[in-house]
Amino acid sequence: MEDFRRQKRNKKNSYSKLLILLLLLLLVVFARGAWTVFVKSKEAKTKLDDSKEELLLLQGREANLQEEIGSLSTKKGVDEKIRTKFRVAKEGEIMVVLIDSLESDETSKDKKKESFWAKLWPF
Repeated sequence: MEDFRRQKRNKKNSYSKLLILLLLLLLVVFARGAWTVFVKSKEAKTKLDDSKEELLLLQGREANLQEEIGSLSTKKGVDEKIRTKFRVAKEGEIMVVLIDSLESDETSKDKKKESFWAKLWPF
């Protein structure tokens, strides 16, 4: 009878160890799945933030383009755009082109003409 009770107790202990091992394995599987979902959630949030920033940039660009389209819908806007882009003038108008002063050009030419040896030997 004693042997029977010991066998039953040993059998009971082995089942409980097996059950604990099985539950730990299940815990690891569920924890891994939860971690994967957490990582994907972080990635999705990052992509969402990037998309929102891009949307704001595109909305600003759209506003600028709408404004430019509005200015180009008038004759005055078209003339202004042509004048600035292609540097043209209407018939009877004179175009003035401003250039830098000649003194700055002459001083830069003098500096370029001076050789390496002339800089080292100042006699």
